[in-house]
Amino acid sequence: MILFDLSTSMLATDQQPSRLEVAQREVIELLKSLEGDRIGIIGFAGSAFVQCPMTSDYEMIRLFLSQLDPHQVSWQGTAIADAILLGQKHLLREQQKARNDKMMILITDGEDQQGEAAQAALQAQRAGIPVHILGVGTEQGSPIPGKDGKFKKNHQGELILSRLNRTHLQELAQTTHGIFEQLRPGAGALTQLYKVAINQLTQNDIEDSPFERSHRIWYERFRPLVIAALLLLIFESLLQRFKRYEA
Repeated sequence: MILFDLSTSMLATDQQPSRLEVAQREVIELLKSLEGDRIGIIGFAGSAFVQCPMTSDYEMIRLFLSQLDPHQVSWQGTAIADAILLGQKHLLREQQKARNDKMMILITDGEDQQGEAAQAALQAQRAGIPVHILGVGTEQGSPIPGKDGKFKKNHQGELILSRLNRTHLQELAQTTHGIFEQLRPGAGALTQLYKVAINQLTQNDIEDSPFERSHRIWYERFRPLVIAALLLLIFESLLQRFKRYEA
């Protein structure tokens, strides 16, 4: 499950063209390397919500990913804890994989404005779900553009700088035995993080067997064709009975 930060700080341009767009590109690159793995997206700002349910339909994921926009989120903030708890809730409902073969990837600049992320991460760790983190932005920081194109200022009229909170995110990842990786454009950081995380699962004998994985891929991709074939068989059977009745 991918937890995607949609606070307005993701519009900062210390990573061009913006933190948001660079992170979206990273997810698209990750999807290109996947083969049947189920992925979902949870967006969060002042609260968390399911943007895309768990699926292996990567075209649908790309569609929902393209619609992520901080300006469309009415309640601003950075509720990392809410995102982790919601992600945990949905992952534990999943029946496609064993409980321990689940993980969350948090994509954020780390400006946690509610301060409850550590407690939520600890809860995820107890549930056997690691939280891996892709840190977005730079520690030097950048002003935050508003809807009007002007940079945001505080009550004293000073520019508000948004910085990557690397230390906080590293500690958060360690809480769940997760991995922290800083996003660097063009380096494929998210794909690399995912591969290392999957290798960890493999080393602990948690990853699905090849048979289970191929069965899941077959089921999800070809289920509509199977249903159509069954309907055709039923129709053909009824047609044959009708012909015999007329004869």
